Amino acid sequence: MCYGEGQYRIVFLRDESDFLDKAYSSKGDFVHKRFFEEIEVMVQKRNALNKNLSTKKKVSKKSSVEFKFFAPDARDVYLIGEFNDWDIHSLPMKKENEKDWKATIELIPGRYEYKYFVDGSWVGEVPGVEKIPNAFGTQNLVIYVE
Repeated sequence: MCYGEGQYRIVFLRDESDFLDKAYSSKGDFVHKRFFEEIEVMVQKRNALNKNLSTKKKVSKKSSVEFKFFAPDARDVYLIGEFNDWDIHSLPMKKENEKDWKATIELIPGRYEYKYFVDGSWVGEVPGVEKIPNAFGTQNLVIYVE
C-alpha cells in the first residue's frame, strides 16, 4: 500500500498487553499512540471552540448617522456609498434649508467610503472630510462609525 505525504496507517493489536496501538507514517516510521491521543484532544478542543463561536451572535448595534451637504444651487442630491452598494438613486437627500441637504441613515460600526451625486455629477471633494483614492482615479469620502 502506498501512502501520500502526511497520511498514516493505524495498526490496532488484538492484545493490549502485547503493545500499545501502533501507527506508521507514510515513510514507515513508528508513531506512538500518545501522538494520536494528543491530536484527538486538539481536534475536540477546536470543535468545541468552533461550536462556541458559531453560537455566539455578533450583535452590532446600528447608529443613526447624519450626512449634510452644502449645495445651495442644486436641484437633486443623492448620497451614494458602500452602505447602499453605490446605487445612485437609492438615497436621495432632502433639502433642509436654502443651502443644505441632509440624509440620515442607520449604519453598523465600521469604515465606509461614499460620495455625493449632485445634479448628475459625482462630488468627492468636501472640505474637512477625509478622502481616499478610488479605482477610477478620483477620490471617495470616508466616514468612521463607532
